[in-house]
Amino acid sequence: MKDYSMIADVSRAMISIIQKVLVPDLVSSNDSIGLCSPSDRNDVTLGIFLYDIIESEELRRSTTMTNTVSDRLYYPPIYLNLYYMITPYFTGNVKYRMLSEQEALGRIIQEFHDYPLIQTESFAKDNKNAIDLRLDLLRLDKEEQSRIWTFPNEPYRTSLFYKVSPIVINSSRYRDVRRVSEADINVSNKDKR
Repeated sequence: MKDYSMIADVSRAMISIIQKVLVPDLVSSNDSIGLCSPSDRNDVTLGIFLYDIIESEELRRSTTMTNTVSDRLYYPPIYLNLYYMITPYFTGNVKYRMLSEQEALGRIIQEFHDYPLIQTESFAKDNKNAIDLRLDLLRLDKEEQSRIWTFPNEPYRTSLFYKVSPIVINSSRYRDVRRVSEADINVSNKDKR
């Protein structure tokens, strides 16, 4: 199982979705959209930054082990919430650049509102616990946004904040078990009258 790649797989899916809706109308090429920190964005026009990973409070960890093969019980999976910041870094004349950035943000909001689920079947074939992921636009006040945007020498840019959940990462720990193959049942009548 390569369930440990689920976080990276979700980030790849986010990039792919945004590329499909922005290229070529609002962004010139797929290569202009990618994962980056605001302080290390190189030539990215629209950056997707995974700023936090938290264990899901909505889905508490179960203590029940799961059976995937007949002679093995796996420990329970962990459920995570991923938090993304999506920021445009368009260049050009300020008055046109800001309008283009706002159009890009509006198009992303429209797409994630219309299709708020990421289908995991394309990248989580081996993860039997994987379920479709929900995209939720977060409502952060200016103080919360400024705590996330802690990049020196980088002025704050209007960004979108999304929570993607639940990410399921199965445990690699297991316990070997032997199945019951025979049963010997004795019934005796101890009550003699």
